Amino acid sequence: MPDRTEVESVGTRSADRTRAARRLYAIAAVSIVLFFLTGFVGPQALLQAVDYDTELAGRELIEFIGQHRVWWFALQNLTMGSMVFLIVPLIALWPALRHGDAAVAAVGIVLAVSCQVLFMAYFPVVNGLLWIADRYAEATDPDLRVALIGGAEALVAMNNAYGTSDGIFAASVGIIAHAMRRSVFSGWVIAVGYATGVVGVLAAFLKPALGIHYLWWWVLLIVWLVGVGLAFWRMAKPEKA
Repeated sequence: MPDRTEVESVGTRSADRTRAARRLYAIAAVSIVLFFLTGFVGPQALLQAVDYDTELAGRELIEFIGQHRVWWFALQNLTMGSMVFLIVPLIALWPALRHGDAAVAAVGIVLAVSCQVLFMAYFPVVNGLLWIADRYAEATDPDLRVALIGGAEALVAMNNAYGTSDGIFAASVGIIAHAMRRSVFSGWVIAVGYATGVVGVLAAFLKPALGIHYLWWWVLLIVWLVGVGLAFWRMAKPEKA
């Protein structure tokens, strides 16, 4: 027998509670945990293990990468690969919000997912730095070494140019929070979502002055994701008869 559509109403909004939707919510909740482990816990442990200066560029950076090949590869793959786990809960927001402000929810979700794809597009840049570091270590021709250093500088410039997509992602969280009004999500989750959008956009604009410290807005994002994950886990459970 086909699964009937069930809804959980809060205020004037509702969320899908079909079997398929509940399964998606459960997967999304687990994905948020995996995102936290691979995108924050793992990278932070690696950063504590090695004295890494985020301001390194050119020759100093590729020499550092050459000395810490496995560390660099693990750090970059964990950081950027973790975005895969963030895409799942963003998609799961659709059945949770589509019965409410569907147009706003769709805009926020599409923008947020697109930003994760843009983040992962930097894989070739950071892995390109590893390739240059290997070639630099092997090179004996001074002119070739100078060319490789120039290539490293170009990749560093590209890697530092993703502020726009970072700001758009923050804005998309604010848009999603707006679609959450009177939904199954708690008021504090909505408030943190709004704050994440505002602070993240400001941080992206202030990146030239703040440097790597502009990423502190992601602390708000984690708090928001915790609230979203808890709601997903609750919605994943079958309704009591």
